Amino acid sequence: MPSILERLVFPPGIPIFREGEPGDCAYVIERGRVEITALRGGRPVRLAVLGERELFGEMALVDDRVRSATATAVEETEVVVVPRERIREETRRADPLLHLLLRVTLDRLRETSSRVGPEHAASGPERPGDPEYEAMRERAIGRIKLEQELRRAPETGELELWYQPIVSLGDRSVAGYEALLRWRHPARGLLGPGELVPVAEETGAIVEIGRWVLERACAALAGLAADGSGAATYLSVNLSAKQLAEPRLAEGLAAALRASGAPPERLVLEITESALMDDPDAARATLTRLRDLGVRLYLDDFGTGYSSLSYLHRFPLSGVKLDRSFVASMLGDPASAKVVRAVAGLARQLELGSVAEGIEEEAQAAALAELGFEHGQGYLFARPGPDLAPLR
Repeated sequence: MPSILERLVFPPGIPIFREGEPGDCAYVIERGRVEITALRGGRPVRLAVLGERELFGEMALVDDRVRSATATAVEETEVVVVPRERIREETRRADPLLHLLLRVTLDRLRETSSRVGPEHAASGPERPGDPEYEAMRERAIGRIKLEQELRRAPETGELELWYQPIVSLGDRSVAGYEALLRWRHPARGLLGPGELVPVAEETGAIVEIGRWVLERACAALAGLAADGSGAATYLSVNLSAKQLAEPRLAEGLAAALRASGAPPERLVLEITESALMDDPDAARATLTRLRDLGVRLYLDDFGTGYSSLSYLHRFPLSGVKLDRSFVASMLGDPASAKVVRAVAGLARQLELGSVAEGIEEEAQAAALAELGFEHGQGYLFARPGPDLAPLR
């Protein structure tokens, strides 16, 4: 079966698939044209000629039936392959009623297609003229294209690491940096984590991208450690839930540390509580292996989960990172202020490191320092940038 979102090129006259063959993938046309034909009365009948950004071969993805038509390249045609498992993964997560709707719709399309005769087929199949349908189709195809481009981004050099300083709230010196992913998309410009991470998470591309991030972060940390001015600073990297579930995560990180020469004690991995919830026992085993490499582990977005306190003793954590929502509201909301005070006290009692993120006002920084938070991060001090540069 073709790999996930692989590109294939077909010369003119070459079938992409034939009627009666098993169907294990669908295709999106990047360039070129494809003719769809089916046997009717013993002879081939043209059902449609499809062009750029058209999706075809999709009927075989939801069920296990054979191809109901033949697809042939009219001219040299490049397609993006969408494997069955990619679709099945989405439909498994879908509402059962939606899944049933897809199956019924496909069955009706097959039945209609089987009745099409030569007198009806020359103009091609009916296409919905509903603007909402067309917008939905464009969003879906755009998402497939974005996913395919994202999977290639580590190889094309379009991914970048930017760095935001983390400061000591006592003297405002740089204590560390958080590595933040950016995608310099050739058409859409510079994209931040909010736009690319959800796509990477949902499609599984985050594992390969996360591996790239760890390798680049270790190399950056090695350079930072070699610079006398940054010898005491650390580098913080976010781990996703899918990365945490990757069996070879610790092995891959160990290799990246060895190859770069980065000091593991100055690498901090941030994990959200949600990443620990699916399989806490497996997560604890993975975190233990990571800690044994010498790196530090921080619980990110602390305070937003229902069971954060229990996680502090269940997992080998070195510190907590207070969620920005509490920092934003702490000066005007007594409840948020109590949470911030409690987190600061808990971190001190358990001898955990503490970082508050999202600091944008001097009053917030002063209040957090008074409560005992060690480190802070936010636009008040510096915005993320492409260099590991000291504060000015």
